[in-house]
Amino acid sequence: MVALVVPYRNRPSQLPIFISRIFPFLQRQRVDFRMFLIEQDPSGAFNRAKLFNVGYNESSKYGDFDCFIFHDVDLIPENDTTTSYCMQIPYSSFVGGVLAMNETVFQLVNGFSNLYLGWGGEDDDMSVRILENGFKVRRPPLGAGRYKMIRHQKEIPSQMRFKLLEEAKTRMATEGLNSLQYNLVFSNTTKNYVHIMANLYTI
Repeated sequence: MVALVVPYRNRPSQLPIFISRIFPFLQRQRVDFRMFLIEQDPSGAFNRAKLFNVGYNESSKYGDFDCFIFHDVDLIPENDTTTSYCMQIPYSSFVGGVLAMNETVFQLVNGFSNLYLGWGGEDDDMSVRILENGFKVRRPPLGAGRYKMIRHQKEIPSQMRFKLLEEAKTRMATEGLNSLQYNLVFSNTTKNYVHIMANLYTI
């Protein structure tokens, strides 16, 4: 079964568009999936990568998932040539925007870094984790795997991302899933997805 993990904060106009497109897309591909909307509470800077780790961690309460699709809410597939499930992606794909990984590999790379506040850097950090652990990044053929971005206000880039990337190799074994800390604010199962809100900074 596939867990679709979507980080979220303050994108109310994008969410219904995303759901209306991604659900039929996965259903046409006959993917058995469950969506987890992981919302960060209003406190602190947005931390996309940490929300992915929270989603992975919380999903274990709802079943056994052998594949995880980490998916931004502002990206929608343009056509059905996009492969979005792990049965045909043994390790990883699409580092940035959409990332599909099986559970074994996600645990071996120690998940995402929890340190990237604001926009940028976390996907490059994940790429380092994947490659340093001996896995390959697999991308779709040219012309396939195309996504359209839903327009939104440009985010402020993280000022610390370059420094963190310099240290990515040295801390990846000790910082990530195994150092994840957060408080669960609420968890609510809706008709279409599991909605989870987390506080990332007040432990």
